[in-house]
Amino acid sequence: MRSPANAKRHAPDKKIVSIFKYYFWLTCRSEERSFGCMNSIIKFVELENRVISATYRNLMLKAKVVLVDKASGEQLSDPVTTIATPAPNGWLRIRLPDSVKAGAYYLKALNGHGEPAAQSCEFYIG
Repeated sequence: MRSPANAKRHAPDKKIVSIFKYYFWLTCRSEERSFGCMNSIIKFVELENRVISATYRNLMLKAKVVLVDKASGEQLSDPVTTIATPAPNGWLRIRLPDSVKAGAYYLKALNGHGEPAAQSCEFYIG
């Protein structure tokens, strides 16, 4: 049996190790889910009458949202939507031009430096 002096001496070490494990787990998980240190999200909501509705979180001013063809992985030059509000959370609507053909697509958010910040799930345009 440990004496009270030994219990006090070992308790802080155990606590520090457990806190470190949790901190390490949280930082690793956040890096897997996002492209950078800020946990940005873009969520496809619906496609109706060639208008895409989406919500976003933690996207900063001047971030761009582009449409990407899933089959080729190429970004379409049109439409490109720029976040113009200083609020980091909101929703957007993207009207698709007639040049966008049927197929699988997803939305990709790029930060102000042009680096990927978030990506939506895929959806189909028919």
